[in-house]
Amino acid sequence: DRLGTRVLPTHFITLWMVGLPSDHNGPLSTLGWALTATVAAIVVAWAVVAARTRAAHRSVRRARPGSFVDQILAASRAAWRDAGRNPTLWVLFVVVPVVFILGVYVVTPDKPITFFLLENGRRIAQTYPMIRIHGATMAPIAVASLAALVGLFTVLDSHAGDRRAALAGLRPAALLAARLGVLTAAALGATVVSLATTALIFQPASWPTYAAANLLLALTYGLLGALLAPIFGRIGGVFI
Repeated sequence: DRLGTRVLPTHFITLWMVGLPSDHNGPLSTLGWALTATVAAIVVAWAVVAARTRAAHRSVRRARPGSFVDQILAASRAAWRDAGRNPTLWVLFVVVPVVFILGVYVVTPDKPITFFLLENGRRIAQTYPMIRIHGATMAPIAVASLAALVGLFTVLDSHAGDRRAALAGLRPAALLAARLGVLTAAALGATVVSLATTALIFQPASWPTYAAANLLLALTYGLLGALLAPIFGRIGGVFI
């Protein structure tokens, strides 16, 4: 009910998620206001990105050697070489699932834990052995952690080189596609490794749904890691 919070992009979305009425006059429902705020936020974000990435001197013609596909392939090869120069990061693909999933599973007590779920408007309490649901909760933590670290180091390790490549004539779109390609492949790898480890101790009701949810987490946190990199740097970004 505060005027200052109404301009936040997540204001109406939060109200809709927790089931509270917006109490704002107008023909739109709370979900309608939420969608309107989301679209407005996307438009503003797109305008900011377009303004920050426009050509500084449009009247000057510079030669851009190679087709767009050639540049994407070249940038992708360079991106994978960059990724291979940080072996410690790839060791984490083995260490993190073992520690987060199998290691913690060993020390998890076999005690009951109660979950409260909403089903058709009713609040239902379900009790499970803690060790039974351990794999379901630890796998997303491992997936998100690995993907965020990959996103963080992918941006940090390539920033200076990407600037030089862009000045030399490599299209920014080709650079972005190459970096996102590495990030997507790493997120997929983190998901596969974590789910393979989880399969040793946990069997979800639906593997496709569970795998898709973890992959979505990996992509989300991978991009969050990429955004954290220029703000907090290497050490601060890892702690965040």
